[in-house]
Amino acid sequence: MRAADSLVAKLCLALVLVFPLSSLEGLAEKASPRAGREAGCSERISLAEFTALLDSHDVVVIDVRDPAAYWQAHLPSALSIPVDLVESSAPAFATSDISVVIYGDDPSGEASLRAASALRRRGVAQAQALTGGFQRWVAEGRVVVTQPGEQS
Repeated sequence: MRAADSLVAKLCLALVLVFPLSSLEGLAEKASPRAGREAGCSERISLAEFTALLDSHDVVVIDVRDPAAYWQAHLPSALSIPVDLVESSAPAFATSDISVVIYGDDPSGEASLRAASALRRRGVAQAQALTGGFQRWVAEGRVVVTQPGEQS
């Protein structure tokens, strides 16, 4: 199992089964912030850079769209964490040097950029917003998951 898959499984378990949201908020307050930015790690990541990152590194992908939109179609291995809950999920990522890429629905990428900034404030130095988001991913003909376990 890849490190990203293990981290994703742990995060899902923590978010869904173990911690009520109020507990996550308390953990976020205690998270030790790292430098908010690493050299060479910008707040946005292009589709080409993201694709290369997927091929060469462990990456956690976060979908900040409405959960109904996520269940309709999402990027392979993406977690659904609504934008207003992203900051409180930071402790799950703050202790790891894994890359976190966030995408949303809006072409401007404002929601994913806000989420990436929130994670960076909480010590997740390698949090980046995917330029163009879900719409660009689909427009480029990339694979999406349309049913649990099915890709198109």
